[in-house]
Amino acid sequence: PFVTFALGHLLTTYKAKAVCLIRHPGALWNSNRKLNWPFEIERLRTQSALIEKYGQDIPDKYWQMATPDSPVCIAILWKLMARVIAEQAARYESLLAVRHEDLCLQALETAQKICQHLDLTCEPEMIAYITKTTSGKRSESKQGVAHSFNRDSKQIIDTWRGRLDTTE
Repeated sequence: PFVTFALGHLLTTYKAKAVCLIRHPGALWNSNRKLNWPFEIERLRTQSALIEKYGQDIPDKYWQMATPDSPVCIAILWKLMARVIAEQAARYESLLAVRHEDLCLQALETAQKICQHLDLTCEPEMIAYITKTTSGKRSESKQGVAHSFNRDSKQIIDTWRGRLDTTE
């Protein structure tokens, strides 16, 4: 996700095409917590130009609450990334923003859209792989497995909701 903040540079300097996959902030928090991936937001906050442009309206009290293992930290990170992606997607046709939910619910159609954007041919092998890996019997990875690529993609989009408590 951190390359998000370099999108404008990458798209213009290297004439790159990019695809940004956007997850719901609650799903992002659930994954980070599940995988024990804390995020040190203070490093991000020291980037004054980034914060002035995209985070000037975030009250100081939220920055203070944003410890590395808190949902507030991920919420701020998500808000900044979402704003950068929205601005860059409006500015550059070479950036395609894709919602995770769309990829899960319409896996083949969304994959074809991504391939078209990247000037790739959606080969029959790709279609078979996507079909196989999005129609598994589980919605979550097995315990201790960071990523599982054979899951029921239509169920993935909501599994995080039952994992958060009201304070989160």
